[in-house]
Amino acid sequence: TQYAKDPVEKLGLLKMDFLGLKTLTIIDDAQNLVRKHRKQPDFNIEKVGFEVRDSQALREHYGLTLRAWVDNLRDAWPQAVEMVGEARARTWLLYLAACALAFEHGNITIHQVVAVRQGERAASGLPLTRTEWLNG
Repeated sequence: TQYAKDPVEKLGLLKMDFLGLKTLTIIDDAQNLVRKHRKQPDFNIEKVGFEVRDSQALREHYGLTLRAWVDNLRDAWPQAVEMVGEARARTWLLYLAACALAFEHGNITIHQVVAVRQGERAASGLPLTRTEWLNG
């Protein structure tokens, strides 16, 4: 993702990457199961003490990342087959290539969310701009 975990955490931020699935209902089904068995939990990050400060869609970036992983796997194919067997290596190659296509075609997406826990008097201690977060 765009921001490394350690510098973000040093600023007191929470870094979360969310995979958004348009065509599948896995996340919705999971939430419904939790609600059914846990009596309506709250999935709102802001209601558990965090304030969302930034959200960025990284769909195109992730498609490129997956293409690079496909290339790396192909380049190391003999070693991959030796490590896990041809069937499993082929499964991973298919999975990575299919995911790359899904991101490239907009069927799935991923978002990076930066959130901060407010301190005393609602102070976040967070610089006001992205540039200051990363270069401060």
